[in-house]
Amino acid sequence: MRLAIVLPLLCCLLGAEQAEKPKLSAVMLKEQRNKFLAKNTSIGGYERLAVRVRLEGIKEVRSYGNLKVTEAKTDTGTDLVRGPKDEGAFFGITDQPTFQLVQPYQAKSGKVEVEIVLRKTPREAMKVSLKGSLDLLIGGKPSDVEFPNFRTMEGAALKNEAFTDVGLKIILTRGVNTDTQLRFTIEGNNSILQEIGLVDAAGKKLQTSGYFSSTGRGEGSYHLSSPQKIPNDAKLRVTVIKGGKISTLPLVFENLPLP
Repeated sequence: MRLAIVLPLLCCLLGAEQAEKPKLSAVMLKEQRNKFLAKNTSIGGYERLAVRVRLEGIKEVRSYGNLKVTEAKTDTGTDLVRGPKDEGAFFGITDQPTFQLVQPYQAKSGKVEVEIVLRKTPREAMKVSLKGSLDLLIGGKPSDVEFPNFRTMEGAALKNEAFTDVGLKIILTRGVNTDTQLRFTIEGNNSILQEIGLVDAAGKKLQTSGYFSSTGRGEGSYHLSSPQKIPNDAKLRVTVIKGGKISTLPLVFENLPLP
C-alpha cells in the first residue's frame, strides 16, 4: 500500500471570491494495493486510488452529490476512471449520482469530505490529474409532505409535485415491511430528500430512526425503524427541501503527486 499524501491546493471558487462561497480547498491521496490477491482475481479487492476532496464554505449547502469525473489520468497516460463493469467496481465506482445530506456536525465544522474512487495507478506513474464536477443544493427550506394511507401504496411511487419536479421516486418496498420497520427504494434525484418519518393521527412526530444507504449507481434504500408498533392510523411524513437551487462546482486538479 502506498502511503497517503495530503496536499494544499489552490481554491476552486464557485462564482466570486466571497468567504462563504463553496470551495474545494484541499485533497488527500491514498493508494491501496492488496498483495495477497491473485493476479487473475475477477474482483480486484479494494485496490484503488482514493482522492479525498474537502468541500468548505457550506453554510447554505443542503446536500451534495452527482459527482462526475470526466477525466482522470496519470502522467503516463493511464485512464483511472472506474465504471460499473470495471474490475473492482463491486467496491466502488468513480461517478456517484446520488446526493448526501450535509449533517449537523459537518455544518458545525464548516466542511465535508468527498472521496473519489479511481483505479489503481501503474507503479511508474508519478502524478495524476482529474477534471469533473460536483453538484450542490444550496438554500431552500424544509417542507413536510404527509401520506395517511401509505401502507396501501406498497410497490408504487409516492406521488407529489415536489418529487416529480426533480425526478425523485420514493417507493415503499413490497413484502419486506413489518409492524416496526419500513423500507423504501429511492430512485432518481434525491438532492431534496431530507428525512422520512412517521406522525400520529394528530400530526405529532413519532419516535423513529432512519438512514439512507446508496448503491452509488443512482439508487438506494431508506430504512425506517420504530421502537414500538407503528399505529394503524400513522401517517408517513417526507421532509424535502423546497426553493433550493442546484449549483455545479468544478473539479479541476492538475499534476497531483502520487503517494
